[in-house]
Amino acid sequence: MKNQDLWKSEQQINNLFDLAKKLDANPEMLGHWTRYLCIQVAGLVETSVQTLYSEYAHATSNPRVARYVEDQLGYVQNPNMERIMVLARSFEPEWAKELEETLEDKSKEAVNSIMSNRNRIAHGRNVSLSYGDIRRFYEGTLDVLNLIEDQCTR
Repeated sequence: MKNQDLWKSEQQINNLFDLAKKLDANPEMLGHWTRYLCIQVAGLVETSVQTLYSEYAHATSNPRVARYVEDQLGYVQNPNMERIMVLARSFEPEWAKELEETLEDKSKEAVNSIMSNRNRIAHGRNVSLSYGDIRRFYEGTLDVLNLIEDQCTR
């Protein structure tokens, strides 16, 4: 990601993935770490969506309008692909179309899986999430976030 704050968050998550590799010999600990990674990745998705669209509003709108948009984006929680598409369409209908047509299904499903699993974890439910799953989901979410960032900075 090009946004400095989001890039730092991405690097922190990358470091967490590196640390998780050292837990391979302890499956129980790796399972807990995997759930923690899911929560961190979900947080990155939520923060990125809010930040990228807010920055776009500040760059292209009257300051009052930008403040309103930023306030409204604060209510965006658990942004699965459906919610992201609604947001994108609100800013520019072509963005939603591009997200739909450009992204592979696995990237869209990755965002939905991250958010769904995060909610299950937060509510104390069991999840069957492997380190390989979370790694794949993370890569897919980065595809989505990078496209949103590209759209907002063109």
